[in-house]
Amino acid sequence: MHIISNRNILLEVFTIVHKAIPTKTPMNILKGFFLNATQEEFIISANNLELSIKAILKNIEILKTGSIVIQDKILDILRQLPDQSVEIKMDYDKLRVEICSGKANFFLYGIDPEEYPQLSDKEQWALWSSLIFTAENFKKIFKGVIFAASNDEGKPAFKGILLELLEGENKLYTLATDTYRLALFEKEYIIENESKAFRILVPAKLLSEIIKIIDDSDEELQCYFTDKELIIIYKNYIFASRLLDDKYPDLKNVFPKSYSTAILVNTGMLEKMIQRAILLSPSSNQMISMQINEDRLQVKAVSELGRMDEELLLEEKEGENLEEIFLNARYFLDPLRIFEDTFVRIEFNGSLGPCVFVQNSKEENNNYFYRYLVLPIKTEKNGP
Repeated sequence: MHIISNRNILLEVFTIVHKAIPTKTPMNILKGFFLNATQEEFIISANNLELSIKAILKNIEILKTGSIVIQDKILDILRQLPDQSVEIKMDYDKLRVEICSGKANFFLYGIDPEEYPQLSDKEQWALWSSLIFTAENFKKIFKGVIFAASNDEGKPAFKGILLELLEGENKLYTLATDTYRLALFEKEYIIENESKAFRILVPAKLLSEIIKIIDDSDEELQCYFTDKELIIIYKNYIFASRLLDDKYPDLKNVFPKSYSTAILVNTGMLEKMIQRAILLSPSSNQMISMQINEDRLQVKAVSELGRMDEELLLEEKEGENLEEIFLNARYFLDPLRIFEDTFVRIEFNGSLGPCVFVQNSKEENNNYFYRYLVLPIKTEKNGP
């Protein structure tokens, strides 16, 4: 193997692929990057047996083909190289890679790549179910729910994002919950060929990494999946992941059918007010209280550090006043960070009922329905 490439191109690709290298593993071969130079392309991949990322580079100079597994230290080396041009060549006899840039030379010892786990091939994907998104739409349908997924190892199913298409519907659902809050995104999905209903549970960690990488563009993003595996192709990257066992409850009907109080409020102003309240909310549960009186929303935060009290004028109000509800400030803030509309609608169901954010977009070619539910905190004041 012998290639010459731009340092910045290699640095960007190695940084992204590095996300699939395990922090701890007894398998030495997984601790590094798999490099493979063919006559047409240079492949960089990493695999932790749950997530695999492969990058395919075509616009680089390939002088000699070959493959090796190399230590992830190569990423640190690329960050420190002095020149824009990088030469990587392999010594087959010593199973060693030389990295040259300007007058700097590095040598790294590698591992025979024969036992390195590889992705399933394109011929297999052609037989799988598939979905196609623009990068912008992919980000929208997952970004609105991903923060509601659980990080609790004791709740493995809730560490995933449910992706579902129901029989006879042209709606795609994404849903996530940590049992304290629930986010549901519904969007029309026009299927050219007749598609069977499906229900898969995608690891939130995989989607989180992809969302960081893709841009808000019309660039095509392809998804291929079985009931066990998911492949996502974006630009020159291929992401592969095991799917979680589907033990997810049907939660789409959990949202209340009615409400006692509904408000329309400026999204940006509310977000900033909640951020200020977090400064003095208790560190244990970040609890704040809310009251709605006629045309005003009042937010309070009290802790051993002090007290915060602020009011915000509402754009609209329906129903009765809300005496007081206690909420986790971070849970309340999370959806506000992703809303693009000037105003947000929030529905309340008394002091002990769920609080629900609602967005119903009917823009041309961008129809969607989004709901986010957060449960109140029970205290001595409002508890049974």
